[in-house]
Amino acid sequence: PGATEKANAEAELGPADPAGPPVAFEDAGTVFSAATWPALRQAVLDALAGGGGFEVEVEFRRGDGSWGWAIARGQVMRDDAGQPWLVLGSVQDVTERRRA
Repeated sequence: PGATEKANAEAELGPADPAGPPVAFEDAGTVFSAATWPALRQAVLDALAGGGGFEVEVEFRRGDGSWGWAIARGQVMRDDAGQPWLVLGSVQDVTERRRA
């Protein structure tokens, strides 16, 4: 497989429940809503394929089962050959801001 597929297969997201294990990228549809997961997934894949970074607002399931909103941001780090090496990112809960 190519570097993009390798990076994609090895990607993990932090857990919705801080006490739980990380979530594999291919299983992230269980953490994000069906309405917003496709946009985040595509943004990550586009960044891996050659774009630099991404920023997407997503609805996510918290560890207690409730739903919230977050901004998911990330940047693809590449090796000397330009292949994806690492995706650095963050997810910031913006639920309260959306309610205001």
